[in-house]
Amino acid sequence: MKLRTRIFSSLVTAAIATVASPSAEARQRSTVDTAIVLAVENSIYVTAVEREAQISAHVAALKSPAFVDRALSNDRCLGLHYMEWSGDGRAQTILPWMVICSADKAREAAGMIEAATAKAEIPVSNVSASPVDAIDLAHEAMRTMPFAARNKIINVSTVYADEGMQPPSGTRSRYEREDYTINAVAFAPDGADMTGAATDYLKQHIITGKGAFAAASPGISTYPTLVLQSMLLAAGERGGRRSTF
Repeated sequence: MKLRTRIFSSLVTAAIATVASPSAEARQRSTVDTAIVLAVENSIYVTAVEREAQISAHVAALKSPAFVDRALSNDRCLGLHYMEWSGDGRAQTILPWMVICSADKAREAAGMIEAATAKAEIPVSNVSASPVDAIDLAHEAMRTMPFAARNKIINVSTVYADEGMQPPSGTRSRYEREDYTINAVAFAPDGADMTGAATDYLKQHIITGKGAFAAASPGISTYPTLVLQSMLLAAGERGGRRSTF
């Protein structure tokens, strides 16, 4: 009798653990209001300070009451996937698809991102990193989400380099036809008047969709604010005109 009780208890514990996992919860929900891929650059061109700023800004945004209220009000749920990309065409999944329907779950996701990024590899390749590659990698992540989404958002974080590189022809229009919204936030080099050039590059070559957001931060000072603005727009109802802050 005691053995049977222990077996039953073990099965219950295993079932609870399965339901609590991000992938299991994602499978249980067939549709979310918005699916967001956070595609954050982690190439050799990103300094340790910039990488930490990217991580902490996204973590803070997920914990923000303003974001939670915008994303989850009226019984809405959010699908979230966090990845780091580099110039060698690789992407590391930091947070696999997770369904977020509460402030507690948003805080849990933030904690998981902090823990996983501490263990992520630093790329060693010196291949040029492009936010266009990030979009393609994020699109592949979208194809793996275990639910349907009414809105599909890609938020790219990158370091702007004035190298004159142009994206492959048709990349942006292809994703616009698939009804994606692509937002982008970039670091512009400290001590240089590159903020305007970086924002223009993002507007002309990267972002697309209704209400798409493009912004560049001169160093890390204003970066967290821009990330929060981008997340708020991604989490809200789409529509309106393209926004640049």
